Amino acid sequence: QVDLFRKFLDVFLTEKQLDTFMKKTPDSYGNLMVDGDGLLYTINIGEHAYIQKHSMNGSKVTGLEDKQQQLEFVVDIAMDTDGNMFALDKEGHVVEMTSEGIWLCVFGNLVDKSDRVGLFETPSGVGVDESGNLYILDKTRNMIQKFTPTVSQEQIHKAISTYNSGDYKTAGDIFSQILKTNESSSYAHFYMGRIEMYNQNYTTAAEHFKVSYARKEYSEAFWEIRNQWLIGNMKYIVGIVGILLIFIRLCRTYFKSFNIGFFKSNLRMRNLRFCKDFSWLKEEIKHPIDNAYEISIDNRGNYATSTFIYLLVFVCFTVYRLCSGFIFSATIEDFPLLVYLGGYVATLALLLVGNTLISSIQDSRGTFKSIFVSTSYSMVPLLIAFPIMTVLNNLFTYNEQFICQLILIVAIIWTVVIFTLAQLKVHDYSFGKFVKIIFFTIVFMLVAILLISLFYLLAQQIVDFVLQVYTEVMIRD
Repeated sequence: QVDLFRKFLDVFLTEKQLDTFMKKTPDSYGNLMVDGDGLLYTINIGEHAYIQKHSMNGSKVTGLEDKQQQLEFVVDIAMDTDGNMFALDKEGHVVEMTSEGIWLCVFGNLVDKSDRVGLFETPSGVGVDESGNLYILDKTRNMIQKFTPTVSQEQIHKAISTYNSGDYKTAGDIFSQILKTNESSSYAHFYMGRIEMYNQNYTTAAEHFKVSYARKEYSEAFWEIRNQWLIGNMKYIVGIVGILLIFIRLCRTYFKSFNIGFFKSNLRMRNLRFCKDFSWLKEEIKHPIDNAYEISIDNRGNYATSTFIYLLVFVCFTVYRLCSGFIFSATIEDFPLLVYLGGYVATLALLLVGNTLISSIQDSRGTFKSIFVSTSYSMVPLLIAFPIMTVLNNLFTYNEQFICQLILIVAIIWTVVIFTLAQLKVHDYSFGKFVKIIFFTIVFMLVAILLISLFYLLAQQIVDFVLQVYTEVMIRD
């Protein structure tokens, strides 16, 4: 499918620039194999490749890609009698994985100014016989190299085959021996976790799944652990909740309000402009239109407080992404902080500048400061939602993730509504005129992104040209 952004780029970019900027067509299949049951396995060409399983009618069978790691530039694939798969890439790497896509080992490489056995010049094919021996074809050297499984690898194959046959006790003993020699083996931990789940040792299973980074299986183990804990501690939970309700009732009786405003009135911090402006966030929830009016006449908000709110939203989002428990958290590698921060700042900058420029030619009463402040205050639902979702994700499994998704959707809709009401008051626009301003603001943002992308492509071409000239000069010298 071609999305709206791609159609927008088609208007301004040439075909060559489009090929450089983004790919239009998906990768084609590079190779295939058929197993003993007649199921078809394919691998796509190029980067980000995964082995995919297809039924006899050609439809894709889900589940195989869930546990696979990414492959790159695969030239051939093969399968042994136990269902273990082998992938050979153009760099000479041979990847062995189970029938479920779990990586077992990687070996091989290209020749490096030597003619050593076990390395390849142009790897082009892989095959496996009934004994598990691998045969790698080297196209340039016109030779086939044979690889025999080591004792350790035969032990791994035996353990997996035993597990697949249903003899979990024997398989567990073999995997335990493997972990004694290689305690960081992810696949051994994964299968041990499955065996412990079968034996209903959920805590131990969760530990194994965590080491093997199997989030789906860890979620299932955590579900059982949580249920056991709730059943064993239900009377204490009910008692604590009852005590808290009585405490809240007493506080409301003696202090009239549980927000302890009596104590707040004695704090000097309340007299500071920053703290006072920050305290108006609660008014944004109760009376967003009145709060926007006070902002428009410069009675509330300033650059320092609003900048702090923007940064606080990003901090809450970062904590939400990195501290939402093992099941839902992103890893540091998968969450490039500077990239997200740059995208966040750039989006805000384009939105604020675009809104100010477009509204300035539409007889708006709003100023850049009022737009800057009112937009920051409208993000208060996200400030509430991110901490709540962070806490819940540490208690939830995949079965309850829809609750956090619902909270996020409500927070986003709430933010959009507050932003709309604030902008209507700040600019003193009708709803129809506001929609028109937002439309042109979005167009401004897209054009700005397009110009930045064109500048990036131009700069990249200049750098490549300079490097080519430099290389040519160095070679001639």
